[in-house]
Amino acid sequence: MSDIQHFVPPAGPEEVDVLGRLRQPIPAGVTSVYVEAYSRPGDLVVVPYCQGPGVVLEIVAAGRRALAINFDPLLALLTRAMLSPLPARDVDAAVARVGDSLKQGVPLRRTLLDLYATTCPACLRPVSADYYVWEREGTAPVAKQIRCPNCEWDGEAAAGPEDRERAAEVRPRGMHYHYLRERVIPALAAEPGLRERMENLLGLYSDRNIYALAELIIKVESLFPQGPVQEALKLLLLDCLDRCSSLTVPPGRAPRRDGLTRPPRFLECNVWRAFEEAAGRLGRAFGRPAVEHARRRGFAIPERRLLF
Repeated sequence: MSDIQHFVPPAGPEEVDVLGRLRQPIPAGVTSVYVEAYSRPGDLVVVPYCQGPGVVLEIVAAGRRALAINFDPLLALLTRAMLSPLPARDVDAAVARVGDSLKQGVPLRRTLLDLYATTCPACLRPVSADYYVWEREGTAPVAKQIRCPNCEWDGEAAAGPEDRERAAEVRPRGMHYHYLRERVIPALAAEPGLRERMENLLGLYSDRNIYALAELIIKVESLFPQGPVQEALKLLLLDCLDRCSSLTVPPGRAPRRDGLTRPPRFLECNVWRAFEEAAGRLGRAFGRPAVEHARRRGFAIPERRLLF
C-alpha cells in the first residue's frame, strides 16, 4: 500500500443519468485509484452514503468486495436496480405494458398524452406537446415545445387559447392530489413540520402532472408485484418526479439551486414522454460496459438488508 499525495482527476463522466440531479457521486476513476492504494484484493470495502452504482462497480472491478450503505431509500433503490440490471428489452416491455393498460377503455399512454394535446403550428394537425413553459406568477402556459411526427416540425411556439383551456381541464387538487397526499402524509403526521413540507412539495407539480404521475403509480403497482421489474419502473417514476416538477428550467438556463422556489420561467413536462425517456436512459445504462464487466465477474447486489 502507498499514500496518495496528489489530486486524482476523474477518468470520465458518471455513467448513470437517472436521478442525476439528486446525487453527488464520486467522479469515475477516482475510487479505483484509492482502492488500489489502500486495500488488497479480496478486502471488503465499505461505501458509506453510497450515491450510486459507479463506486461499487469500480471496487468490484479491482477485485475487492463492496458493502454499499445509504439511509436514503431513493439512492438505495437506484443502486440495487443498477447493480442487478434487467435486460433493456424487459424494461421496454414493462413500459409498453403500462402504456397499453386501459384507463376507462383507452390505453393509458393515449390518455396521458392527450393531457398535453395541442396543434402543430406548422401543419395544424393534432400533436402532444413535449412540455409547456410557464411564468412564475402566470395562470396559464405561455409557450410550448413540439416535435411533430406528421411534418417533422421541431421547435417552440406560443401557447394559444386551446393550450390555456387544456391546462385548466384537470380539477385543481382533485382525487389524484389527495391520493398522493394521503399516501405520504399519514406516515409523517407525527413529525413536526413535515406535513406542511410535503404539501409544499406537492404544490411544485401542476394539477395535470399530478394526475399523470398518480395514474402511473397506480398502474405500476397494480400490474407488477414487488420485485425487480417494479423496482425498475419505480426508479423511472422517481426520475419523472424530479424532471416534471416546476423547478425544471427551460433548456439553456442554469438549474435552480436555491431550494424549492420556482424559477421565473419553468417547464411543465409531458409526464408520459418523461417516463419513456427515463426508460431509454435506464436501458442504455443497463448495457454499459462497467455493468457488463461486473456481471461477468459474477457480482450481484448483496441482500437488501445491506443497503439501508
